[in-house]
Amino acid sequence: MNILTQTWDEAVAFFHQVAGLHDSTVEEIRVPSDFGSCILVLTDVYRHTVQDGFVVTYNKLYVEMAEATVKTNVKTVELLEYDIVDAELMPGLLWISTMAGSMAVQFREIRFLLSDEGLQTRLQGCEP
Repeated sequence: MNILTQTWDEAVAFFHQVAGLHDSTVEEIRVPSDFGSCILVLTDVYRHTVQDGFVVTYNKLYVEMAEATVKTNVKTVELLEYDIVDAELMPGLLWISTMAGSMAVQFREIRFLLSDEGLQTRLQGCEP
């Protein structure tokens, strides 16, 4: 795994660079049984630039949250395969909404990661 962000400020900047995760697809949600890390696996993550508009920059992106608790209005499995229609990142909280429902993850730390295969795809495709 390649760590894209280490600090809160880096995570916030990255979140905004990838258009607040809007239109990314929720592929997998790894929910902790107790204060472990929660990992969201997202596909087709877009980035916005003035000259290119919205372009898929990451085929697969991981959002890892340490000491996480998850609250959702549906079963987490019901959120899979749906696009994110809205998301907010606030200190200690990531909220995402899909057409199937929404979830909020309270966390102590957050970071964005890219798998080695995702890195190859990004390097072969468009540069951020």
